[in-house]
Amino acid sequence: MDKLEQLWSLSEIEAERSGLQFPYVFEPIGLILIRPVKQEQYESTPRNSMAFATPGGDGVHFSFVQLNGEVVDQSPIVMTVPMNFGSENLIVGTNFEDFLCLGCEVGFYFLEQLSYSDSKADAIHWWSHPDEWFESQNVFPEDIDNNKRLLRLLRTEFNLQPWDNIVVKLQSLEDEYSSLLDL
Repeated sequence: MDKLEQLWSLSEIEAERSGLQFPYVFEPIGLILIRPVKQEQYESTPRNSMAFATPGGDGVHFSFVQLNGEVVDQSPIVMTVPMNFGSENLIVGTNFEDFLCLGCEVGFYFLEQLSYSDSKADAIHWWSHPDEWFESQNVFPEDIDNNKRLLRLLRTEFNLQPWDNIVVKLQSLEDEYSSLLDL
């Protein structure tokens, strides 16, 4: 969990700078931090997972999948979308840093859409066209500037590179890690 602790530290620094509370520093990009990590109580949440963040709506949360009963640096990341009945869980990273790479261009709000078959294509489009994503947002220009600043901060702090092919990568993650989920 070294990378998560690094993110917590970065959030503390940004909280002091901005005056925001620690969990909400990265909320504008869909990453409300949970500290300490915890087991979410949704029926669809894997029993062997520990949540570290939420994008802030509908119970969606991002969790480490425990390996041998523990959260470790190489724990895969699962996104749980309780309202997507029948497809509530989607593996969204081989580990925490890989997960951050997935959202490093447009943030983490849109990730929920990857679990819905009718909106997955739109989510993939936004992921592939970050400038269009920001142009489509109905927010003040200074909010877009702040979101871009936060994403740059994450990319710099963790030396993140966006995924090359989101469709292939998501399928590969599902094939490799979904059997680890204790549902």
